[in-house]
Amino acid sequence: MQQRLFEDLIESDVVAHKTAQSKTLPVSLTLHGIALIFIIIVPLLQPAELPEPAAAVKAFFVDPISAPPPPPPPPPPAPKRPDAPKPIPRPVMAETKFTARADQARGGTRPRS
Repeated sequence: MQQRLFEDLIESDVVAHKTAQSKTLPVSLTLHGIALIFIIIVPLLQPAELPEPAAAVKAFFVDPISAPPPPPPPPPPAPKRPDAPKPIPRPVMAETKFTARADQARGGTRPRS
């Protein structure tokens, strides 16, 4: 027994079915075309000038703000002082003599760690 699972889902009639929906597409396209002509093309063909915009619309068309004035020029440079080199004092070191510890001077022993 062989089962055909999806046989009922396929419509294989040779004759095309005419429905009311097949007439709505051409009618809808025609009506949309006419509406497009009236909304876009007819106002373009009229020679009359457009009216002045209302005050509310003019609020969006404001004159641009002018640029701020330039900053003031920088102050003149300070007068230069005479460049006299300052002497650098050198540290005076006292003479020291090296002296060894008493236990090392005699050859003593070093502490072991």
